Order: sequence, then structure tokens, then C-alpha cells
Amino acid sequence: MSETQVRRRKRGNGPDIHLNLNVRGLGQSATLAINERSAELAASGHQVYRFGLGQSPFPVPAPVEAELKNNAHQKDYLPVRGLRSLREAVADFHRRTQGVEFTADDILIGPGSKELMFILQLVYYGDLVIPTPSWVSYAPQAHIIGRQIRWVETRAEHDWRLLAEDLEALCARDPTRPRILILNYPNNPSKELGEVLKHLTPRGSRADVPTPFDDPDEDPFEGMDRRTRRIAETLLHRRRLFHQARRRITDAETTGFVFVLTPERLPILETHRAMHALQQFDIPLCGAIVNRVLPPEADGEFLRRRREQEARYLEEIPHALHGMPTRHVPMLPEDIQGLDSLRAVAAHLDRLGI
Repeated sequence: MSETQVRRRKRGNGPDIHLNLNVRGLGQSATLAINERSAELAASGHQVYRFGLGQSPFPVPAPVEAELKNNAHQKDYLPVRGLRSLREAVADFHRRTQGVEFTADDILIGPGSKELMFILQLVYYGDLVIPTPSWVSYAPQAHIIGRQIRWVETRAEHDWRLLAEDLEALCARDPTRPRILILNYPNNPSKELGEVLKHLTPRGSRADVPTPFDDPDEDPFEGMDRRTRRIAETLLHRRRLFHQARRRITDAETTGFVFVLTPERLPILETHRAMHALQQFDIPLCGAIVNRVLPPEADGEFLRRRREQEARYLEEIPHALHGMPTRHVPMLPEDIQGLDSLRAVAAHLDRLGI
């Protein structure tokens, strides 16, 4: 009986369920849990003051109902970016009320803010910066996509507002790292928000340092003398190489890291540490190969005790690596050296589907 058949017999005859590793273990949304619990209490006769979902207690306005009825015959798919007339109205509203020059091409209409923010994180590469306390949906979204989350603590003495110096301190650790900042206030944005936004725009007191994302048609070194220009060009070239290497390493389509470890305490700890270090920089991990696994035909008291210890470590590896796919390679009589040994290992990996 194969190992797969044994596993299915233990679970039943249902099919294997393969969930994205970033989705496994995610609990129910706190707001949904609160909403369901408050509904149960209200149904049992308790007086409940709901602080969960922010649903409107008011009826749908009559003009909205009328327009829905008038357009009930509309059945064609809408433009992906939203109705152009609606996007034009949104751009005009912000132009009139906030003095910002937007056009319909700058506007994207979606079914809700959380879905739009999920799509934003999906298409834009960068850490998610969230001031605490915050809404409970943002961090799980980043976890599902595989983005790093950076929390910025806010304090009661500052009315739970994000301070410019706190954001500045976070960005100073890695100035060129791309980030998405969520400003989710429990109250209306105040002038403190304006101070935060000032730190996100260029200021005259700061030198404009060329980055690899500048317009290649522009000369960022205009006005420099020959020696300073040569040094600046060298530094910029190196920075661009670093960014190219970083994009290549973090691109799951072209790069993936595979760990090789033995079923022993130190290799497990070192692999666990290395795995988390790479994940902090969004470096894709493909799996792990567990090497030097004792073959079943080994005998003797020594091998029996070793096999018992190894069995414990083999059970520990999936938990330590959070369910990352692993493959087992049995221990060979001698160290792997030379082409013959490598061919034997390659053939075994091929049988495992690697």
C-alpha cells in the first residue's frame, strides 16, 4: 500500500485538499466573528450594542432605488475600470472640493475598498505599513499575497495619530524599499495627517538623490564637475545593479530557493532561521530536501535508536517549516562524491518528481 493510500485511509476516501500555504491556518475575520456572536446574543434576548461591521442602519435612499429600477434592464458587462461617466464625476468632485487635477483616466471604480486594496497589494511590490490600531482586514490580505507587514505604533497621548517622526524612523532603516502606507484613522484626518504627508513629498532641504527609477532620458548629474560626476555615475550604476539583482531574486517566476537539510536538530534550527530571513525580503522559497534519511533495511540496536530519534525529527520538520513541501532522500553507504553518486541521487530525485 502506498504512503498516499495510507494517508487517505486515515482521513477517509475524500480527495486531497491543497491550499495555498499563505491561506492555511488563517482564522475567521474578527469582525465577522463579532457580528455572528452579537447576532446570536440578540436572538437569545440580550440587548446588544454592535461595534463590529460598519453597516449603515438607514434605508436605501428613494432616488437610488428609483435609478436601480430604471436600469434593471442593463445586463451588459461594464468597463473594467468603471463607467466613464462615473469616473468623470468622481474626478470633477475631487477637482472642485480638493483642488487636485484628476481626470477620468486616473480613477478606478471597484465594489469596495478592501477589494481595491487587495488588488493594489497584488500588483504593487512593497511592504505594507499599517499604523496600529487598525482595521483587521489589511494584515491578512498582505499575508495571503505574501507581503511583509510593518506595524507603526500610535499612542493615546497623540490621539492615536501616526506621527511624522515615527514614519520617518521606519523608512530610514531602508530608504529605497518600496512601501504601501495605509492611513486608517478612527477619527477624521486632522492636520497631523498633513504633517505625515509632508514627509512623503520632496522638500527643499533634502538633496535629490538619483535612483534607478529616474527617467533614463534625463541627466541626474547635470551641473557636476567631471570627478564628482564619475563617482556619482559609478555609485548609481552599482545601485541599479543591486536593484536588478533584488528584482531577479524576488521574482518567483525566475528564482526559487530550495533548502537541503538533514533530519537533525541543528540543521532544522538553521533552516528555520534562514527561511524566515529570506521571507523578510520576499525571496520565494520552493521547498526543502531532507537528506541522509536512514533506509528501512538498516538494523541493529544503534540504528533502531537512531531511527527513533530521526522519526521525531521527521515529524518536527513540517511544523518547523510551516507546511513547506519536503522530499526525503535516503542515507547512502558513502558520502556523495563523484559523477556516479550524483547520477544516483539525481535519479532518486527524478522518481520523487523533483
